[in-house]
Amino acid sequence: MKSIKPFIQRFFLRSIRRKLVFSFLFLIILPISLSSMFSFIFLQDVVKDKLNIGNEMAISQATMNIELVFKNMVAASNSLMMDGEIRDIIKQSAPIEFDEIYHNNTLLKSKFFAVQTSVLDHYPNHFISLLSGQGISYSTISAYENEKFQGSILALLDREGVPRKTNYVKLGEYTHELDYFSHGKVRYIILVRAYMDVIDGIKTGDVVIGVPESVISAILNGMAVREGIKAHIVNRQGEIISSTAKEQIGEGLPYARIIKGNLPKDTVESIDMAEFGVMANVSHMERLGWTVVSEIPNKLLFSEIAAVRKWLFLINLGFIVAFFSLAYWIANSVSKPVSRLKRAASEFATGRLDSRVEVVGVDELALLSLKFNKMAEEIGNLVQKVNEDEKAKRELEIQMLYSQINPHFLFNTLNSIRWMADASKVYNVSKFITSLAQLMKSSIIQKNEIIPLAEELENIRHYITIQKMRFSALFTEEYKIEEDTLNLGIPKLILQPIVENSILHGFASITYKGIIRLRAYRDESNLTIIISDNGVGCTEEQLKSLLAAKGMERGRFSGIGITNVNERLKLHYGPDYALRMENTSGGGTTSILKIPIHELNHEMRRIDHV
Repeated sequence: MKSIKPFIQRFFLRSIRRKLVFSFLFLIILPISLSSMFSFIFLQDVVKDKLNIGNEMAISQATMNIELVFKNMVAASNSLMMDGEIRDIIKQSAPIEFDEIYHNNTLLKSKFFAVQTSVLDHYPNHFISLLSGQGISYSTISAYENEKFQGSILALLDREGVPRKTNYVKLGEYTHELDYFSHGKVRYIILVRAYMDVIDGIKTGDVVIGVPESVISAILNGMAVREGIKAHIVNRQGEIISSTAKEQIGEGLPYARIIKGNLPKDTVESIDMAEFGVMANVSHMERLGWTVVSEIPNKLLFSEIAAVRKWLFLINLGFIVAFFSLAYWIANSVSKPVSRLKRAASEFATGRLDSRVEVVGVDELALLSLKFNKMAEEIGNLVQKVNEDEKAKRELEIQMLYSQINPHFLFNTLNSIRWMADASKVYNVSKFITSLAQLMKSSIIQKNEIIPLAEELENIRHYITIQKMRFSALFTEEYKIEEDTLNLGIPKLILQPIVENSILHGFASITYKGIIRLRAYRDESNLTIIISDNGVGCTEEQLKSLLAAKGMERGRFSGIGITNVNERLKLHYGPDYALRMENTSGGGTTSILKIPIHELNHEMRRIDHV
């Protein structure tokens, strides 16, 4: 599967043209294929049903005609059994005198002739044989005419397995090949029956009536309405005893086991013998013990469909070629403008700001090309303006550098003053200057916008040290910082304006000891910092004013006010991370900052008294 996906992407999905062409072909070929497939299936079913209906009617008619032959043979035997003179001849012992033998043969021949002309006249080359209990044989063919024929009668009785001492009526299970006088060997279908005395009910002989197999096959020929269709009569053992295909007589039907015992009596069923390549229509003649089978080769069954399929394939192929040409033309009309637009965009991306697209037509792609040209022109103008602004900005920065005081000179000067204060043992001044130097160093030299919380807290400590000296230790501070927050990054100078606001405004007119409390802890995916004081507090309007006031605030250490802190938080992290300020119960103000967790990899400093 992994090897097929890159091939599909490379061959079918590489360009818009290929996508469109193959999409059109898929949308065209799929419906055509499906409609053709369902048409073939429907057409096959229709042809099969129509042909089956015709074959079912032919089989029904054939079974009626075959049963008529059987009835005529039974009627002939009945006539023989009802004749009193024949009954007397059969019952008497074997005659010895020539005159008596001649009389009996002449009488029986006349009787046979009467039965033949009245019942069996439609079946040429038929025969009637009558065997008495004493072993005397009487037949429509005399012994001296064909002794071999007379000898075969006893053999066929043995083959059929007839009960010699009981009453029976049986249509032959097999086809028998007999020598018929001058006609040579002839295949026969026979009826064997016990000759019963209708008066005393005693069996006195056997009746054998045979009609040529050609009589039955002539009936089957009526079912083979088209060349290639075969019809068979199959016995209970699955052997073919009559067929339109003479070479198959005496052979077993290949699918006899499938149809044997699975069919309703005296009805016609169609069975698809796909493994044998035929469609079989079958009727089981229960009374005769025969099965009539009409065998239609699938090749013949769907020969017309094959011709229709050929023409339909050619028509569909013509449609596909036409649709492919149309799809290719449509794909080109889409892909060429897109290719031009892609080429222009690639050139524009490499810095050729004068790259433009040739506009062809009035469709959406032409409109898109116009928009691209307009956008490219506006971007070119904007880039030119930005370059001019950057040039002016660089010139201004150079001027500012010229007027900027070297911070290292300032720190060295402050250190010199600190050493002089230490030498004069004015340690408060030394501590003041040290905190001021560290705070200014962090503010001026530190270029990173994001610094560790530990460093920001250190700046707060230096700032509070300076303010304590300024306000004569009017307040004190408390830290409650969790260990795992010290290395988390926060924006520089984000806490100092809040602490400064508490000192300048919260503790401005108090007569008690002020306290600033700083707390930091992890809260799920955020760093939460809470700065609270016990100062005079603010009204709701004053709190809103602090968050909304604009501009730099003079007199402050950084010139950064509460509004700047709020705006920076929203700029860095979004409006959900805006600064929250609220009054504390009992007096004072609480500020709450939430900052997404930002782990810093380098080693962090820590304040001494955290």
